Amino acid sequence: MSTPVLTHAYQQERNGGNTLRNNLELLDWFSMEQALALLQKKADSQMTMDDLASQCMQYNCAVYLKLNSTTKGNYPGAFNHPSTHDLANGVYGIGYQLVEDPKSLFAHSDHGKCLLPLTGAVLVEPTPNSERIDNLQWEAEIDLTSHLPLFKKSDIQRLADEIIEASSDGPSRKSMLMVIGALLELLTDSTPKRMNQDSIQTTITDAHKGKRGLGKRNIEDIFSLANKTLKGEE
Repeated sequence: MSTPVLTHAYQQERNGGNTLRNNLELLDWFSMEQALALLQKKADSQMTMDDLASQCMQYNCAVYLKLNSTTKGNYPGAFNHPSTHDLANGVYGIGYQLVEDPKSLFAHSDHGKCLLPLTGAVLVEPTPNSERIDNLQWEAEIDLTSHLPLFKKSDIQRLADEIIEASSDGPSRKSMLMVIGALLELLTDSTPKRMNQDSIQTTITDAHKGKRGLGKRNIEDIFSLANKTLKGEE
C-alpha cells in the first residue's frame, strides 16, 4: 500500500534511523516509526508500517493527529452540543485528535488535504481565550503532508500484547481472568436466567463492548479451551 501518509512515514524512518528509536520507554506519544520499532521489539520483528496501518484500519489500534495550530472544521451536529455558542459556523481544533476513520487517513491516495472525522478539543472561536470543548466529534480538512500519524504508548503496548497472545498456544492469563470476571458478574445478576454458551458469549460481548480480552473470538477460544480441559479432567 503506497499512500502519502505511509510514504512520508517511510521517509521519516529512513531519515530518522536509530535516533527516533532511542529511549522509547520515556515517551508518551510515538511517531509511526517509533510505534513500529516497539512492536518489532516486543511482538513481531517482521511487522511493517503497512501492517500497522492495517491494524489501525481494523480498529485494533487508535491513531491520532496533532494540530499544532488552530484548525477550522465543521461540527455536523451543530444543534446538539455542550456549548452555549452556535457552532454552525465552525469550530477550531487544537492539540491531539483521535482519527475516527483510520481508513480515510491511510488509504487516501491524493497529496494535500483530506476530510477526516476527528474527536478532540476544539475552540468555539480562533482566539486563546475562547471557550474550549473537550472530546467533541467534528471534521476538518487536514494536510497529510504536514500531519503524520501519532500513537499513544499505552495503545501500542496493548497491541503488542494482543499480537503476542494471538501467536501463542492459547489465551493469556489476563484474558481468562477478564472472562471469569464477566461470568461472575453475569451469575450474580439480580435476574438470572437459563442460558446456553452462545447466549452467555453474546451477553458478555454486548455488556463489555470495546474491552480488550472480551471480544467474541477471544471468548469463544476461552470457552472452547475450558470445555476441552474440563472433559479431559473427568
